[in-house]
Amino acid sequence: MMKSKNITKEGFNYTFPELVMRATEKSAQFKRDEVHFVGFGIPSSRIQNFELKVAELKTLPTDLEMEGNKMVSTELKQQLAQELRLRLKKLIVSAKTVYPEGSSKLRSYTIIDAPSQLTDIELSFHVNTLERLTRLNINDFTEVGLTLEFCDSLFALQDSFYNQYADITIKIDDRDNATAIRWTKANELYKEMATLCEIGKTIFESVSEAHYNDYVLYPTSSSTKNNVDDETPEVIEDDTQGDTTIPFNG
Repeated sequence: MMKSKNITKEGFNYTFPELVMRATEKSAQFKRDEVHFVGFGIPSSRIQNFELKVAELKTLPTDLEMEGNKMVSTELKQQLAQELRLRLKKLIVSAKTVYPEGSSKLRSYTIIDAPSQLTDIELSFHVNTLERLTRLNINDFTEVGLTLEFCDSLFALQDSFYNQYADITIKIDDRDNATAIRWTKANELYKEMATLCEIGKTIFESVSEAHYNDYVLYPTSSSTKNNVDDETPEVIEDDTQGDTTIPFNG
């Protein structure tokens, strides 16, 4: 799934929060002037549909929320990994207790120099290997209190660890999908807002300068109906993955 910064590289100079705020403002203005739009052939349903799209955009989850969900899953995975490392250390210490130095059985356990430094992949591999080895030779560990129940719990913990990895992948996909949906809907909303604003300017040209200026999307201190060039948006580039600067296809 594409990251948000790869969906589009250029757009109009609004951040996502600015678009929501501006669209909310324009929605109220469209509603205020609805009778004028209807008089020029724009049905009330179109204005109402715009209002619904603004409301929908406000409910869409942000990257910040979705990233938070992924971080929760990552933290749980790290907790499981820490517990696996502790169990792995217990197996190694137990093997050093029951097997003589230099024995072939002990060598399988002491091949790991530092369990705390293992990557997640290495950790999973060694836990799987030593859990099976210990299970096969469980009678050797009677004196140190290791049982099949310990092996069963270690196997279950390892399974949870794998599942948590899968959950992180799902959370990442959810975040990227949500970002793509939000960008698509935001761009659609912007285009409709720009179209209605152009219609609004046409309606109020030479009728009401105040209302005309309400429909200027990028107003400046000198924006009037006689200075429409000020509406030309500044094209920007965005290399973020969040909502700090979210451009829109115009």
